[in-house]
Amino acid sequence: EGKVVSGAAEHDPEALEWMPALEVWAGRQGTSPMGAGEILAATGRGPWEGLLRGGRGAPEAQIGAALARVAGRRIGAYHIERHEIQVYTQDGYRTRHKYTLTCGDSGNNSTAQEDRPF
Repeated sequence: EGKVVSGAAEHDPEALEWMPALEVWAGRQGTSPMGAGEILAATGRGPWEGLLRGGRGAPEAQIGAALARVAGRRIGAYHIERHEIQVYTQDGYRTRHKYTLTCGDSGNNSTAQEDRPF
């Protein structure tokens, strides 16, 4: 089970930084895992500004690094899961990281209440 960042996300500075991006991502994703570039294309850069502040490199790389740091964790009601996908390129097979976002009641410890993908 993922680490809970906060049961009261509204009082957690880290959760507050993540919530704008997670809320927009939740409204625009399907059920398939998405790479950082796909997430950025679906959400736009705006909701990620708080997380990208002062970062170096392409926004896709910064979002990918941020997602990798919180993969497997719960932020508010959201759970971010990382998937390793094997893709074939001209240089052979490569591992790509893709992410899914699920939402469930973070305060409910019942095993009957499972995370549901958007």
